[in-house]
Amino acid sequence: MDSGGLYRLDANSFVSVSAGIPWYAKVSYVEGKRVVYRTDEKRYYLFCAIDRGLYISENYGTDWKLFRNGIYSTLK
Repeated sequence: MDSGGLYRLDANSFVSVSAGIPWYAKVSYVEGKRVVYRTDEKRYYLFCAIDRGLYISENYGTDWKLFRNGIYSTLK
C-alpha cells in the first residue's frame, strides 16, 4: 500500500475520502446509515471510529467532521 487513509471504490478506481480525518489515525470501524425522514427526504451518513474520536460524513466520505471525542474500537 502506498499510503494510509480511507478510500472509496468509484467505478474501477479507488478515491481517497480522508479529508478531515487526521493522517495518523488508526481506523477501527466504518459504517453507513440511511435515514428516511417523514418528508421522504433520504440522507446518507458514514461514521468512522478511530483512536482519536468518532467522525461523521454527510457526503459519502468526501469530508469528515469530528462528531465525538474519545477512543473508539467499534460502533456497536
